[in-house]
Amino acid sequence: MLRKTIPLLILVLLLTSCSTYSSMMNADKNIRKLNIGMTEKEVIGVMGKEYEVTSANSTHTVWVYRSYDESIYKLYFEKGRLVEWEKEWLKVYLTPPRPHHPRPHR
Repeated sequence: MLRKTIPLLILVLLLTSCSTYSSMMNADKNIRKLNIGMTEKEVIGVMGKEYEVTSANSTHTVWVYRSYDESIYKLYFEKGRLVEWEKEWLKVYLTPPRPHHPRPHR
């Protein structure tokens, strides 16, 4: 039983990660198809289901779609309709350079 389950689990994980990567690759192309006033359902039809809700209250909602180029798209909804979107570049934290300690001359 376990021998059959592990390969199936690996296959599901592989297909899920491919779907997410594909969604990220298409974000730049699909964002151009959005129009102000679209419903949330219409936006999902264009952008896909791979989004995160980062803020929500009774009238406003913010969705985030990840892009492959270290950026995200923030989509702003009011009463279920798209009112604005923007691209935000994520900060990439680099490892700070090591301090240089000169060796004493002999």
